[in-house]
Amino acid sequence: MYERIALAAYGYEMHDARTGRVLWGRHTGTDVGRGLCADLTRDRAGAECRSSGGGPHAADSPRISGAVPSFAGAASYDSATWWDGDAHRELLDHRWSGTAGSGYGQALEYTGSTEPTRIRYDTAALSDDWAKGNPALSADVLGDRREEMFWRDADSTTLRLYTTPHPTDFRLPTLMHHPVHRLGVARQDTGCDQPPQVGYHLGTRQGPRPGLTGRTAATARG
Repeated sequence: MYERIALAAYGYEMHDARTGRVLWGRHTGTDVGRGLCADLTRDRAGAECRSSGGGPHAADSPRISGAVPSFAGAASYDSATWWDGDAHRELLDHRWSGTAGSGYGQALEYTGSTEPTRIRYDTAALSDDWAKGNPALSADVLGDRREEMFWRDADSTTLRLYTTPHPTDFRLPTLMHHPVHRLGVARQDTGCDQPPQVGYHLGTRQGPRPGLTGRTAATARG
């Protein structure tokens, strides 16, 4: 994504991770300040990408629909979380209140339509970053491979911890034992507050599941 549009052929684009080559891009002519790629729906393998400049697109470029997924009229393209019982992610967002001057934390399940379903919402969970709507932190801190959400209260004196109520039969090592996830968690509150990732495919049509080896395995055994 680019802010200096006059110097950019594309407002947002996809690169080959190995070579850096541009695989596809879209010209917008406007500032593209926000965006997200995550495997959100079981309808197709791989990530779906959307931004404030357009989308959603499949990772290999085809446009999925003509509108960025939105809930109650508010587009959602900022953050994602592994929250319910399946392997793909949910949208992590907030419901903005202009009267309160803040937003209330929510998780949205995207099934391929333009209107996600809200599966978690609490008006006691207030967001950060003004209209961007981030939690204080999202991470697998309790260790069942789903992520927890930390939101502040109304006067910012308390952090509220939310954990998933959804059962799951999908098992793999806790995300915190994966170095890429740990680095992403550290980066959230020291740099760019985007959601943490893992260094393997965790989503629809799940491939080989990672094991624990070396120092990580020894740490896990205690």
